[in-house]
Parts: sequence; structure tokens; C-alpha cells
Amino acid sequence: PASAVDFTPTAVPHLAVEGDVPLSREITLQWRGGYAFEPSPAPEQTGRGAMFDNHRSLFSAGWGVTIAGEQALQLNGFVQWQWLHPRQHQRQLAAGAQGDRVVASDGWILAAGTSLGVMF
Repeated sequence: PASAVDFTPTAVPHLAVEGDVPLSREITLQWRGGYAFEPSPAPEQTGRGAMFDNHRSLFSAGWGVTIAGEQALQLNGFVQWQWLHPRQHQRQLAAGAQGDRVVASDGWILAAGTSLGVMF
């Protein structure tokens, strides 16, 4: 039978900055930046299970353009890079693994997006 995994509650601190740059009465640029650290709630994987999870650092940058008028237009975009901090799991035969060994996990994730809105 499968055993329960003891996930740990985590707090995720965030830092963010944002600013406006007026180009004219009708056009304003916005810039945004941020950082967050997300600790992994998953315990070290020592047995047969393989729910690998890493602490991660999230770095983001964004921009926006607002064009005022009878119906204002707003175009926004962002890019985010997530770094999965290296982590090692000491797999143990005694805990149900297929053998004693160390398994490592790490990596990165890149995300980006845009939105277009009309305000009236």
C-alpha cells in the first residue's frame, strides 16, 4: 500500500517593483520586476516514491503600454525565469527503493505571455 507523504507548509516571500513612464498625455509605459523564493514542501524522497520537487527562485520582468482615449487600450507582457535549485535524494533500499543511490534533480523553466485589454 502507498504511504502518506508528509508535505511541509511553506511561506513564499515576494519582492516586486513597478513604475510608470508618461510619454505623452495619451501614452504611458509601465515597467515591472519581481523575485520570489518558493521553498519545496516535499520531503526528501528516500523510498520507492518519486515525487521530486525543488526549491525555486522566480525572476520576472514585465512591461505595459496604455493608450488613453474614449476606449483606453492596454497591452502588457512578461517574461519569467524559474531556477530549480539543485537537490539530492538519498534513496534507500530499507525505505523501499530498488537500491541505495543518490538521485539529483535541478533545472529551469521559462515562461512568457501577453495580454491586450480595452477599458471603457
